[in-house]
Amino acid sequence: MIALVTSPEQALLALKQLRDKPELRRAMVEQGKVRAEATKPAQLTQEWQSFLKDVVVPDYQRWQSASRLKRNLYFLYRYIVLRLRELQERGSKQLLEEWFNRKSKTAN
Repeated sequence: MIALVTSPEQALLALKQLRDKPELRRAMVEQGKVRAEATKPAQLTQEWQSFLKDVVVPDYQRWQSASRLKRNLYFLYRYIVLRLRELQERGSKQLLEEWFNRKSKTAN
């Protein structure tokens, strides 16, 4: 169980639990060993090599073989998605609605 510590009091309580509960302490140590293995340089290097070889290179090759139109449409699509996310993050739902309403009026 992972507990989020958000105050000094909670941190002190968590440390006391580790002191008083040997099974919790052992479990935490074991989890630390697992994480240490997963973050060894050799393991991380292998994961990056696999990602580059199995995902990035094939996707890049597909990208290169796509028509210029498809590549430009992809950029347009990504631009629109990023702009919409930006507007949503700003809490601009009203602005989005106004933009869509303005576009639909000009289409008519």
